[in-house]
Amino acid sequence: MQFALNYPDRISKLIVVDIAPKQYPADGHDVYIDALEELDLNKIKSRKDADEALMSKVPQEGVRQFLLKNLTREGDGYILKMNLESLAKNYPKLAANISITGQFEKDTLFINGGNSRYILENDKPNIQNIFPKAQFVTIPGVGHWVHAEAPDAFYEAVVKFMRQLDIKAI
Repeated sequence: MQFALNYPDRISKLIVVDIAPKQYPADGHDVYIDALEELDLNKIKSRKDADEALMSKVPQEGVRQFLLKNLTREGDGYILKMNLESLAKNYPKLAANISITGQFEKDTLFINGGNSRYILENDKPNIQNIFPKAQFVTIPGVGHWVHAEAPDAFYEAVVKFMRQLDIKAI
């Protein structure tokens, strides 16, 4: 969203997934960061081991599978592809509000999970003020990790938006 506002000439359309242009508490993803930090990669011999190690802190299978996309084999063991230390250190900056300067006046799709609290009904007027061509799609029965919990419904929402705008779907 910030990039779109700062460089509208570089973006033709925008898709935003389960986040609104507002300040969020900086502790929203601590459980996931903590779970990954506690993952003893020296003891992980398979993806199944990693999945089982995360299960107590991350009970949602789709979310665990999404987090484990960052797990990659290196030599005889596993590493995380993400810079977890930097994410943990800078998460409050990531949760900060965007700097609102003007409007992004191009087609924008906001996709949110029906069980998520990241885009609330009372956020929509502010979103439409900043993104006047905003459209909203709510995927029922899923939380914040929409693309991980309901990949088919997420894909369909994106493809429908792209087709509506005459963009060829991949």
